[in-house]
Amino acid sequence: MGGNTGIRILTAVGLAVALGGVRGVGPAAVAAFYVAAVTVPLVVTDVREQRLPNALVLPGYAFAALGLAWDALARGSPGADAGAAVVGVVPVVAAGSGAVAVVAVGVGVLGLFVMLAWTGGLGMGDAKLAGLLAIVLGAVGPVGVAGAAVPAGAVGAVAPLRVAVPVLVWVVAVFLAAALHGVIEGVVRRWSRGREALGRESRGSEALGNEAPGSEGPGSEGPGSRRGEVAFGPAMLGAFWMVVIAV
Repeated sequence: MGGNTGIRILTAVGLAVALGGVRGVGPAAVAAFYVAAVTVPLVVTDVREQRLPNALVLPGYAFAALGLAWDALARGSPGADAGAAVVGVVPVVAAGSGAVAVVAVGVGVLGLFVMLAWTGGLGMGDAKLAGLLAIVLGAVGPVGVAGAAVPAGAVGAVAPLRVAVPVLVWVVAVFLAAALHGVIEGVVRRWSRGREALGRESRGSEALGNEAPGSEGPGSEGPGSRRGEVAFGPAMLGAFWMVVIAV
């Protein structure tokens, strides 16, 4: 237990340090540091139980709202610094227009994943986490035009692009990672079933004859089993940190 706690703490600290080193720190990064703190618990819970607890996901929205509001207040009213360049870490949340763009993209991603959840491919926990990560990523992970100076008068036009590009990269990375995970999981499952079948054969026909008709043994997956589902949480969080830190 102590070892697991130590790993969680070290991972959270490492992600937070990497985030601060690559993107810097600022009010809008508050939710990103929260995500760093809950990344390992979310991954472990999703892998073991295939669920993403509301107790870990939903507080992130409060931190995101706090960070966006704090950042907007810190920068002052829109146009207060007319003519100034908007440059530096967490630059996308410039006054009110950037915050609106971040929230709009987050809501759009949330809606997309909710529709996917309705089809049965995802869970609602996945959808809620996706919306949170989209908002956080839009605030702290600008890609492409992130390093360019943006005149204050052009912020309203550029902000949606600065938010949408990293989120789009993240969404594509999520589904690629999930697809790869599904392929690997399928291969491992087939290999495990093959070993179980060989083990049953080696125990002899007498041991096999003692099994009840229709029994599939301890390795069976009944109709109510969720083992066939892909845990999207690790894919979403892994892709999130890849975009924030490595891209």
